[in-house]
Amino acid sequence: MKLLNKDLKKEFFSKKIFVLFILLMLVSVAYAADDCTSNQEIAQERVQAQYAFYEYRAQGKIVGMQAVIDYLESEEIDVFELETINEDLETTISSAKEAEDKQALDDITKEGKDLVKNFKEKANELVDENDLSISKVRQAVADSLKNNEDIEAKKDTAVNAARNHASNFLKSKVCLHENAQGKIKNAGGDVDELESDLNEVKTDIDELEAAEQEAYEKCGSMALVVCSEGENAVQLRKQVNEKLKQLRERTRVTGQELAVTKVKNALLDRIEKSEGRLDDDELVEIKDDVEKATTMEEVQDARKELNDLQIETTKGRQQGRDSDDENEEDE
Repeated sequence: MKLLNKDLKKEFFSKKIFVLFILLMLVSVAYAADDCTSNQEIAQERVQAQYAFYEYRAQGKIVGMQAVIDYLESEEIDVFELETINEDLETTISSAKEAEDKQALDDITKEGKDLVKNFKEKANELVDENDLSISKVRQAVADSLKNNEDIEAKKDTAVNAARNHASNFLKSKVCLHENAQGKIKNAGGDVDELESDLNEVKTDIDELEAAEQEAYEKCGSMALVVCSEGENAVQLRKQVNEKLKQLRERTRVTGQELAVTKVKNALLDRIEKSEGRLDDDELVEIKDDVEKATTMEEVQDARKELNDLQIETTKGRQQGRDSDDENEEDE
C-alpha cells in the first residue's frame, strides 16, 4: 500500500509540474524578452539622452557666462569669482556624463543650476557696483550665442539622442509583443487579431517618429511637453503608449485563456481515461465543472476533486484487498 501511495504521489506531482510548465510558458507570455532591448538598457539610454540635453543647455550658459566675464574684464573689473564659477560649471557638466541613473543626473543638474544662479547674482552685483549698462551685458551675451557652432553641435547631438531613445523604447515594446504573440501562436493560440493590432501600432509609431523629428528641430532645447510645436508629437506618443498598454493586457488575457484551455484538455483526457475505473456519477460532475471552468483556479479546483476521487477509490480498493487477504488467512 505504501508503494501504491508513493506511485500516486509521483503521478500527481508530475501532473502538477506539467500545469506549472504550461502556466510559465503561456500566462507570462506578455513578459517575454527574447532578443529585445532590456529595461535596464532603455533606462540607461534615457539617462544618456537627458545628459545630452543638459550638456546642450549648459553649453549655452557657459558661453553666455564667458561673454559676461569678457565684457566685465574690458571694463577693468576683477572677475576672479566669476571665472571660478564658470570653471566649476564645466567640471559639473563633465561629471554629469558619468551619471548612472536619472536621480544621479538630476542631483548634478541641480548643482549646475545653483552655480548659474550664483553667477548671475555675482555678475549683477558687479554691474550695479560699477554702474555699468545691463543692456550692454545682455547684448554681449546675445552676440556670443548667435550662430555658435559648439552650441549647435551639442543641440544636434541632444536631438539625435532623444529621438533615438524614443525610437528604441517603442521598438523594445514592439519586440516584446512580437515574442509574446509568437509563443502563443506556437502553443496553438489564435493571434491574428493581436498581430493586426500590432501592425497598426507600428504604423502609428512611424507617424510618431516623423512628428517627433519635426518637433525636436523646432523646439530646440525646450521639452516637447512645454513646446507648442511639440503638442502633436506628445499626443501621438500618448496614443501609441495607450494602444501598447491595451495590447499588452489583451495579450496577457489571451495567454491565460490558452493556458486554461491546455490544462482543461489535459484534465478532460484524464477523466476520459478514468471512466469505468472511478465512480461514473462523480466523474460526470467533475467533467461538468471542468467544462464550465473559465479560470485557472476553477480548473485546479476540479483537478483536486479528481485527484481526491482517485485517492479515495484507490484506498477503498486497497482496503478491500487487505480484507480479502485477512479472510484467506483466517480460513
